[in-house]
Amino acid sequence: MTKKKKQKKSYLSFVFVLVLAFFVFFNVYFSQKIPSVYLQLIDEKKPAVVVFLKSITSLPIFDQEFLKYRNLFGQKLEEEVFSEKKSRQQLIKKLEQILEKNPNARDVFSSLSFLYQLEDNQTKADQYWQQAKNIDPLLTPK
Repeated sequence: MTKKKKQKKSYLSFVFVLVLAFFVFFNVYFSQKIPSVYLQLIDEKKPAVVVFLKSITSLPIFDQEFLKYRNLFGQKLEEEVFSEKKSRQQLIKKLEQILEKNPNARDVFSSLSFLYQLEDNQTKADQYWQQAKNIDPLLTPK
């Protein structure tokens, strides 16, 4: 083998070992960084379960997981998981009542737009945003 081929082979071996070492290092490092919520979830601690269920409400597995944990923690779990959604829906009702009294309330329209985005109802969010823009064309999203 020529000297250049030996150097090239040596260089490729060095790069391979270096990449492998980085891979192993990052794999070990990140495997030790398991979020504490996950560990609490495994231990079936209620606050962690509530956080977990809130984060997966839009996923197909939500119903199955919710039933499993509701059987474990009881009906009170439902109140905790859906408390923010219920509060948002109550606020939406109040704001819509305000609109009946003051149909030119730009800030109410923009607030409703934001709340409907949080509810994953983009159609209504866009409608309310457009109504706010009709009142104040200079309105910009936050």
